[in-house]
Amino acid sequence: MVTRTARLGVRVCVALATLGLAACGSSGPKLPPAPEPPPKREEPPPRTYEDHMRDGDTARSTGDIASAAWAYFRALRLRSSDPVARERIGYLHLSSDVEQARAIFDRIIADSPDSAPAWVGRGLAELSQRKLAAAEASFTRAFEIDPDNEIAALSLGVLNDWKKDHSTARTFYGRAMAINPQRSETYINIGISYMFTMEFQAAALAFQRSIAIDQTDPAAYNNLGLALGRMGQYDQSLAAFRRNGDEASAQNNLGYAYYLNGNYAEAIARYEAALALHPEDRLTIIRNLRSAEDAQRAELAEQASEPPVIPAADSLLPAESVAPTAQPSPAAAPVVAPQPGVAPAEPPAPVPAPAPAPSAQPAAPGETRSH
Repeated sequence: MVTRTARLGVRVCVALATLGLAACGSSGPKLPPAPEPPPKREEPPPRTYEDHMRDGDTARSTGDIASAAWAYFRALRLRSSDPVARERIGYLHLSSDVEQARAIFDRIIADSPDSAPAWVGRGLAELSQRKLAAAEASFTRAFEIDPDNEIAALSLGVLNDWKKDHSTARTFYGRAMAINPQRSETYINIGISYMFTMEFQAAALAFQRSIAIDQTDPAAYNNLGLALGRMGQYDQSLAAFRRNGDEASAQNNLGYAYYLNGNYAEAIARYEAALALHPEDRLTIIRNLRSAEDAQRAELAEQASEPPVIPAADSLLPAESVAPTAQPSPAAAPVVAPQPGVAPAEPPAPVPAPAPAPSAQPAAPGETRSH
């Protein structure tokens, strides 16, 4: 009897165990083992001074001035005595608050009188304020401290062109080019220097060199267009102007090239063609047109008042060997005011940019002229 009951009990336990049920003295359901805890997430290391400076430079290069400023301020919190972050902040102020920028650079120079980037920044601030003598002194000091400071060399070139000392200007441009032969703006400044001295072929070559480095800079195309126009290569000139803007701007700029060459009739025709395209800036083109019409009337009046010149008999040439007629020399152009588009009458200043020189961005944008 005992044996039969024991066997039944064994069979029941086996059956229940097969079904996964607790029985036969089991204390309850068996729980699965506890899962392993997830690995502890490592916190990123705190950002360093170099990280913040790199963030600021990246933001500045994309035009995000606000983010750049915050990054430089964070860097400054970590190294309050380091002048580089202050220099960067000073350069950011150059485009919006020149007085504040100048004050920042003055403080840096007071603490670190041999900081070439600070002297460059101070010079750029003074240049924006048209304090040319002070700017030249600042750039000269920067160049004395660091002869490899590209922005100081380029800026001294611009200043000497303004002073009409083009030989010295080109010496500084050559130094800037030796430091960094791949900066397109240096070649634009060189080209404008040659425009000053009416060396249009050399100017065109410089502008083409700039374009070979950077195909996106409108200043290079505008200035190239004017140089080609001054050489009488009007089709190529128009093609260069078209690379920079709309057709109305291109026709207006080409009209200016004709105007400078004394061909007032063609200048008038180009200005009228520009106006027929209904540009937004009609007033500038109308002023250009009126100036060309005034110059043409003055030229015709002067020609009408001159008595005919009768050559001496011994100076007459045989009919079969008539000398070619020389082009009339251009009349003196009136003082002109700049407008966006073609090379200006004086080289523009470098655009303020952060030091050190390798990350700076000086530029010499060309301008269209209203005359």
